[in-house]
Amino acid sequence: MYLGISTASFFNRVPNEHAFETLTRMGIPFTEVFLNTHYEYERPFVGLLTTKKGHINIHSVHALGTQFEPELFSDNSRVRYDAEETFKKVCYAGAILGARYYTFHGPLKLTKHSTLDYGKFFARLNQLSDIALGMNIRLSYENVSYSHASEPEFFERMLRECPGVTCTLDVKQALQAGINPKKFLDVMGKKISTIHLCDYAHGKTYLPNKKSNFNFEDFFAELKERNASPVMMLEVYPKDYKDINELKVSYDYLRGLMLAPRKENKVKKLLTKDLKKYDDVDLTRDKKQIKAEKQREKEFLKLEKAKSLAKIREEKERIAMERAKLEEEKRVAKEKAREAKKEEKTTAIETSNVVENVEVTQETTIEATSEIVVEKVTEQVITEQPTEIEQTTEQSTEQIAEHTFEQTTKEVEKQATEQTSEEKTE
Repeated sequence: MYLGISTASFFNRVPNEHAFETLTRMGIPFTEVFLNTHYEYERPFVGLLTTKKGHINIHSVHALGTQFEPELFSDNSRVRYDAEETFKKVCYAGAILGARYYTFHGPLKLTKHSTLDYGKFFARLNQLSDIALGMNIRLSYENVSYSHASEPEFFERMLRECPGVTCTLDVKQALQAGINPKKFLDVMGKKISTIHLCDYAHGKTYLPNKKSNFNFEDFFAELKERNASPVMMLEVYPKDYKDINELKVSYDYLRGLMLAPRKENKVKKLLTKDLKKYDDVDLTRDKKQIKAEKQREKEFLKLEKAKSLAKIREEKERIAMERAKLEEEKRVAKEKAREAKKEEKTTAIETSNVVENVEVTQETTIEATSEIVVEKVTEQVITEQPTEIEQTTEQSTEQIAEHTFEQTTKEVEKQATEQTSEEKTE
């Protein structure tokens, strides 16, 4: 047996990405990661958790089932499809984090008279189990007082119909349903993968301790008698403790029960059945068993650590490859942008040159056209009106001659007048 604390115990106190640091400080080797929101089902957040988990062994993942798990069994194909996509994300998260199990609730029992088509239900459950197994995750169906899995009879039938599905026993949920948890042990048997530990009495939940309403000491003794080896998780509500120290005290109490040797009276009962048959029984075997359990725990931790490191390396390589791919895409995009800009600039220059050439051509054409027009007009004028030009020329010559004659006459008269005046004076 192994013992850990579920991150559900830190809800609204410590975010999941910081829960591993808290667990490490407390010296807790195992945990069940309780994913609370759709945001936490997405790959970026799961990738963040892989970098934060350190040497903590993640035994299982647990989703907030009421968000989508009932819809996995809907008659509406669209509703079922959307829920299944979320289901796959949780399975992927478990696989990346190194978890072995997915703690599953399934549909709710909203009223006492709610019925379930078990044939159809178990067929669908097998489909979901196959999806999870494809990612190396096993479904572990949990007893919940407000669901169809509230009684041992459900698990008795489920284990027959769905051999790939395991079980999670929640002590608190059994007590809330008014059923002794040992009755679930009778049915679940070796198929128990996980046990959730929390005390319950008078409608309230409490930290397990020596004064608990439920006898945890007898419960652990029963597990040892059955040679059961599930991973047990202290799963309580944040309101059940004041600070982390109280949570650690409860954990240490449970760990002491887990490591305690079997009671001697049980061994004596075996001896009284047939003294000859059991005369060679070593009463110190409990110490050997504890030592063996510790050794197995060390080996398991070592193996899980190696697996975790390998998965972290794989995830880092994948992230590095995606980052390199993204960088390459950015580089190609920039190169294309530069080429487009360069081409645009070249096109603009060519367009400008074409415009200038067109303008020059137009000017040259206009000048040439003007010269041709002038020449043609001149030729036409000269050809069509020669008489008018001659007449005009003759008239101009006569006018010039007349003007010259008048000027000459005036000068002669002026000289004669001046000469006459001089003679009179003398």
